[in-house]
Amino acid sequence: KDLKGLSACIRSIGNSHIALYQYEKSLEVYFEALKHSRDVNDKLGIAYIYRNISTVYHYQENYEISLEYASKSMELFIEEQEEIGLTDALISVGNTYLKTEQLKKAFDVLSRALKISNFHNHLKGMALSYTSLGKYYCQSHDFYKAIRHHQLAMSAAKEMGEKMLISEVYKNLADAYKQIGDFEQALECFEFHDKVKSKVLTTNIEVSINVMLNQSELDQADQEKGV
Repeated sequence: KDLKGLSACIRSIGNSHIALYQYEKSLEVYFEALKHSRDVNDKLGIAYIYRNISTVYHYQENYEISLEYASKSMELFIEEQEEIGLTDALISVGNTYLKTEQLKKAFDVLSRALKISNFHNHLKGMALSYTSLGKYYCQSHDFYKAIRHHQLAMSAAKEMGEKMLISEVYKNLADAYKQIGDFEQALECFEFHDKVKSKVLTTNIEVSINVMLNQSELDQADQEKGV
């Protein structure tokens, strides 16, 4: 049985459930993937799943458990010397610190994530780090720095074609421009946010169909393999 490959397939379905805001279902899927990764002692697979689980708990506003899983993920990525994965875990930790108003810790962790991402030219890490640092500066009431960081995040997100992130950054920019009294720019950014978000929602309908198809295929494969 290729449990490592099976775990990766299951984890991808969990990612799709997150995109559809089906958090309980995504947790169910991730814990199933975690079992398979543990069975073959796939430490990197476990690290990524911990990171995914942390993300779900973060979205559910269960920040204590989110931080617990993100920290476990960080430890494994460091042990396995996987810096790209480490950036994702650092960003998860940083975002949780932002939500819990631990701004100094958030800044330190997110700055480390950005440094690693820049070193490896890791666009996703750069985009997410700049986005979260933009939020940090907004919470610190340094709105001009917030705008600059969100603009850098936008550049990376557009290069990747990440519509969900592009939509989020437009919304963050709208909030920042509003805070400095630039209502024209705020309105323009919010309109772009709304436009991109509509495209994302349309895409998510297609994702939902694919999730159901993939889940059916995996269920059938499990029955055939006796997993």
